[in-house]
Amino acid sequence: MGDEYVSVEHLFLSMLKQPSRETKELFREFGITPERFLQALSSIRGNQKVTSDNPEATYDTLEKYGYDLVERANKLFAQDIIGETQRLVDRYGWDNQAMKSNIYPIVWRMMRGEIDLEEAKRLSALEDWHLAKRQMTWFARNKDIVWKGLDEVHEYVYNVFR
Repeated sequence: MGDEYVSVEHLFLSMLKQPSRETKELFREFGITPERFLQALSSIRGNQKVTSDNPEATYDTLEKYGYDLVERANKLFAQDIIGETQRLVDRYGWDNQAMKSNIYPIVWRMMRGEIDLEEAKRLSALEDWHLAKRQMTWFARNKDIVWKGLDEVHEYVYNVFR
């Protein structure tokens, strides 16, 4: 891997290459293979090498895979979501199915004076959070994705290294 420091990735990869009987069973149960691990690692790490004792700080994982929902709501309103909503309502009417999606009912309430801009932004971020939660449910139905709680992961890692 060409790294200057030993990282968790090295330890995990060595466990994949020479697993104990119990570890091998866990890897099989969760579908973890050296190839899948390296592929996931590559998507997070890219071509970066471990050149410090805190390499995770350089991965920009949150920036790459996530975003701040409040910031997103602020950007939507700054990019004229109000004008877009009015144009769509004028062109297609309110009964159009697309107008029932996350943001438009909130903007429409604001345009009618039921809520103010700050409340519309708050509700927009909340709706996005609910949508993300529903998407996690959809992902959970995928048999190839194994979801574990943080406590289970901590226990697993603890058991692997003790």
